[in-house]
Amino acid sequence: MVYIYDIKDKFNCVATFVDNFEESYFTCDWGMDPNGNLLFGAGGLQKSFKIYDVGKQEFYSVLIGHGAYLTEGRFIQRKDGVIAVTASSDGGMRIWNAKLGNCIVMYYGHTSEILTFDIHMNKCTLVSGSTDRFIMFWDLSKKPIDATIHQSLSQPQTNQPTTNTIIPSYKALLHDNYVDSVLFVVCWLLLLLKMVCMFICLCRVIWCFLEGLAYPLNQRK
Repeated sequence: MVYIYDIKDKFNCVATFVDNFEESYFTCDWGMDPNGNLLFGAGGLQKSFKIYDVGKQEFYSVLIGHGAYLTEGRFIQRKDGVIAVTASSDGGMRIWNAKLGNCIVMYYGHTSEILTFDIHMNKCTLVSGSTDRFIMFWDLSKKPIDATIHQSLSQPQTNQPTTNTIIPSYKALLHDNYVDSVLFVVCWLLLLLKMVCMFICLCRVIWCFLEGLAYPLNQRK
């Protein structure tokens, strides 16, 4: 079962989703469809990622296709719709049309269980970690992949071809043991320093401009 609590109201339970009692959930995430409906997804032992419509308190879709239990599931909001990304102990990652439950893209590069992945803030880059000790980067902005995703979201059909890819954009063997956590980090300090430097440069340009205007006036006097 899945329970949703309102933490502002003394952890009052606001929604309950009853599922197969043999299910054990290992991952969950929040999302929103193009109509503004709040979505909640959860997956685990039963090899599927179940998506619930929180407002209507009913199933939105069920993503079925992995060959083993799910380890991670996330939503990505795009301009043309919402997709879901799942990873499994079968060594693969999949991209889904969250509304129809269609698998759009399958990624196979790891040789063993994927333990974790993260999505860059550009919504086009994934990084995954596995028990094979590799981290791999995957690019969703490549034309064949992006076109397939866009077609699925803009022209929804129940039977769409699935694009397979087994080549990550980049991979690296950095650790001596399992990679069980990966995370994109935006260094806000560096961005802040860059903004400060740009502001200082702008002030200097304005100062030099004002000095240039004042110099002819002094010459006239």
